Amino acid sequence: MQLIRIKKAQELLENTNLPINKIAKSVGYISNSHFTSYFKKYVGVTPVEYRKTFVENTELRKITT
Repeated sequence: MQLIRIKKAQELLENTNLPINKIAKSVGYISNSHFTSYFKKYVGVTPVEYRKTFVENTELRKITT
């Protein structure tokens, strides 16, 4: 169940500008810190770091293509 929530959160981080706390609530976490802990456990980085890396990589792809 946790993995399904995390995958949905990844999609939202990649495709929306929703704040992290809204994403956490939308995938079923009551606590933002609980969400961040689980996200880092499964993905290896925090949601903020994940979004930043995704955006930077998207920008690099746009520039190089």
